Amino acid sequence: VLCLPAVAAAAASLDVGGAAAPAQARLREGLEAARAGDATGASRLLEEASRLDPTSSLPVLKLANVQYHLDGDAAAAEATYERALRIEPSHDAHFFLGRLRAAAGRHAEAGAP
Repeated sequence: VLCLPAVAAAAASLDVGGAAAPAQARLREGLEAARAGDATGASRLLEEASRLDPTSSLPVLKLANVQYHLDGDAAAAEATYERALRIEPSHDAHFFLGRLRAAAGRHAEAGAP
């Protein structure tokens, strides 16, 4: 389940100034769409944010959360969490990937990067 207060807080805290403004704006809009339950819109906006700033893992991580929690597509989410980890290894991406694998009964893989 998406943590809606966390999504709202993340969307509200984004700084949309400077060169990253378009990517941050798409990220904020994508988080707002996810909060509203619009998986299709959220996915489109988060993919766009990722294209605009390919060095940030945050839109990719949030996209994986949408795929898993709103779309119910564990296979797509797993691939997207792995994509986020290739961009920037983060505790959050490892955590969510581990949870997905554990929920699938793949406990040995759940702790593996």
